[in-house]
Amino acid sequence: MIHKKTLKAGQVTKIDQVGQFVKVMNCENRFTIKATRQGREVVFSEAAAGFDLAAVESFDELTIQSETEQKLEIWVSQHKLSYDALSTKTSRANSFLVNHFGESQVVTPYDPSQSKVKIMSASDWWAGGEGVTNENGIPVLGGEIYTHDSAAPLSVYINEPKERVLLISDTEPSPTSAGYSPSEITDMQNGYVYLRGAKSGFLSLANGQFNEVIDSGTSGNFNHHPIPHDGKMFVDVSPSGGEIHLVEVNEFGEYLGSPVVYVVGDGFAARCGCSDGVALYFSGINNSGFDRAKVYRVKNSEQVISYDTNINPEQTDFTMGSIMYVGGKFYLSAFSSLYECSSSFNDCVEIYTDANLKPFRSDVVLSNAGFNVFRKTVNGKQGILALDSANQKVNFPSVERAAFFDSNSIFYVDDVGVKYSGDNGASFYTGYAFADYNISLGSIVSFAPWGEFVYLVLNDSNTGQMYLVRFESGVDNSTPKATFRVLKESY
Repeated sequence: MIHKKTLKAGQVTKIDQVGQFVKVMNCENRFTIKATRQGREVVFSEAAAGFDLAAVESFDELTIQSETEQKLEIWVSQHKLSYDALSTKTSRANSFLVNHFGESQVVTPYDPSQSKVKIMSASDWWAGGEGVTNENGIPVLGGEIYTHDSAAPLSVYINEPKERVLLISDTEPSPTSAGYSPSEITDMQNGYVYLRGAKSGFLSLANGQFNEVIDSGTSGNFNHHPIPHDGKMFVDVSPSGGEIHLVEVNEFGEYLGSPVVYVVGDGFAARCGCSDGVALYFSGINNSGFDRAKVYRVKNSEQVISYDTNINPEQTDFTMGSIMYVGGKFYLSAFSSLYECSSSFNDCVEIYTDANLKPFRSDVVLSNAGFNVFRKTVNGKQGILALDSANQKVNFPSVERAAFFDSNSIFYVDDVGVKYSGDNGASFYTGYAFADYNISLGSIVSFAPWGEFVYLVLNDSNTGQMYLVRFESGVDNSTPKATFRVLKESY
């Protein structure tokens, strides 16, 4: 007979019926099914729409469990159901919301009874199949309705990273081929970090190989750190002020084409750049005798746009340090302060200041679970500033060198090791000790999430040797990055 059930996420649903045949007639997602006979397991399997099972012996109970809430129609009997004909017209329609947690995710799974799916989200996204990205997917603007005329799975990519839950484990640090102490680490968000210092180049998180960028006519003459944008890396190689020369590079620092020249204000020299996923933005200084430094927006084939900020408007020789972007907001450092700005840059608000603070380092901001971590230098010592969603400073029991937040815990690095707290910072414990490595305030430490892992990049102050520590992590599904409205029509 046909059973119609509503499966609750994570809860067990039982069907007490003697049978030998199972057919999933309709469902919204995958689930697990276990058939037992007098408590003894007969078969266990993952199932989806169209799943057809003929057990080797009869059973008297089915146990079903799903990770998501969904409606299920399932045939359970001692007799096989062989009628598979579908109506030529749709007879059912379901509307529901799907939470998306970043990057690529299946929104609707395979369902043989599905006729079409209409889907919409407020933000821009890319439609496709397994492995969809913003490079190979079909672009869909926010607010537009996309129609999927197929029973095949539909995957969606959004320009937001998956947030990770860090799992502390007893892992031995792996030495890298970078045998020196850098002054700056920038996460390229593609499995590489950029080291800047006496030697500059790209360090692979996967194998610890350091690709030094040689200062030559074709690579190495980077004016600041590379900028991750649209799955690629770009650098400014301008030889003088008044122009930005932008070129794509690979992980060896080699040019992938010729630099594109963008004309900006007379005397402007870029100090830092960032991406909002659509265009690149640059902050910097103006040489003596010229006007206030502005923020410049550059995008291929579009006119350069300049923005005069509202920071110290009376100061004619105004200059900026770093520009950073995260979570729909821009951050500018100027003098000893950090400012939060919209894309117009005429409403910048000071959110932190420190008289001993040098300009914030030009790292890509590490953002997770509503916290933003900025790298800063105070009195020549490397450290970080961690702010919560209300831009309130997070305080730690000892000198913080790096920090990582997830929905469950707070992690930070001091000179002893990695400390963690599961009670919102009320108490901390050492989860990973540095043992024989000297991580002093002169060295630099940084977390870099990539793939299924969270990496800790550190260097031994005694030897200058760079190390990687790799921690397992899981996807943090506590806070969605986007929500999709779905209308599903079925036969």
